[in-house]
Amino acid sequence: LRAAAEGVDGLSPEMRKFIDEAKESGVTRCPIRDIEAQAEKCPVDFSMASPEEARKAMERFAAGDEDEGAEADG
Repeated sequence: LRAAAEGVDGLSPEMRKFIDEAKESGVTRCPIRDIEAQAEKCPVDFSMASPEEARKAMERFAAGDEDEGAEADG
């Protein structure tokens, strides 16, 4: 709030450049929100998986091979 009151947006020059370039390329929405929505559907409990297992599971999920993940669960 303080940054807004002082008339600045609170973003670093690098972040402002990143946002401006994204807007110029046609991005109208933060892709992280879309990933979060998809991750909620993911059958993998990442708190119980190693980073390598989580990576492989997300790759299968993103590829649409959701049934393969059931084999890894036992």
